[in-house]
Amino acid sequence: HELPETISLSRHWFRGGFPQPLLMRSNALVQGWLDSFITTYIERDLPLLFDVRFSTPVMRKLWVMLAHLQGSILNAEKLGASLDITGTTVKRYIDFLEAAFIVTRLQPFYVNLGKRLVKAPKVYILDSGLLHHLLRLSSEKELLGHPSVGDSWEGYVISQIMYAKRSRTDMYYYRTQAGAECDLVLAHGHLVKACVEIKLSKAPAPSRGFFSSIKDLGSKKNFLISSAVQDYVTKDKIHVVDIKTFIEKYLPGL
Repeated sequence: HELPETISLSRHWFRGGFPQPLLMRSNALVQGWLDSFITTYIERDLPLLFDVRFSTPVMRKLWVMLAHLQGSILNAEKLGASLDITGTTVKRYIDFLEAAFIVTRLQPFYVNLGKRLVKAPKVYILDSGLLHHLLRLSSEKELLGHPSVGDSWEGYVISQIMYAKRSRTDMYYYRTQAGAECDLVLAHGHLVKACVEIKLSKAPAPSRGFFSSIKDLGSKKNFLISSAVQDYVTKDKIHVVDIKTFIEKYLPGL
């Protein structure tokens, strides 16, 4: 919502929010800048920020693996087995990355509903440009044809809401073993303010799992954020909006 008119949302999504790559003349220059950023951050900035030492190759591999797991339920033990380190070490490394605003863990929203809930966090790389670089994507066309494009869009929307929301608004996701699922729950404490589904589609339709989540959580305000510029209400009282409209028009009231 702070973008100048000369920069499109699609460019911001692909290149991310760091000013230098966002404003560079070509995607090739962007790739070089992001590669240097990753190297500097792993080899110098993280050790200086937290006064720790870790295996640089392992940390780099972890970044790449997290990119391929964008929006997935975090399984630290499985990640650790792939990296030949313990799950505890994986969690410690992710603690550093989260404190440095490289990743975020979206915690599950649990209420005493007598339902079997998924209770592990979902993990996202916050900057979409960094994510796309780690996935070896060099153009918007490559992104749109990539299997992770939907996960990338979900992470982009979540990161923009996280940056723009009021400090008292908490963010969660909701999922049950029975199939109810909500990409984003906005709450004040245990009071649910809104349920949000995120879809990379110009003509999105709410999923059955989203309706189940709304029923479980008793949410009165419900949104489907799509990739097209739109703002209307369905017969089921779901607000279908684009991300910019949601942040400017609806998020301040939540």
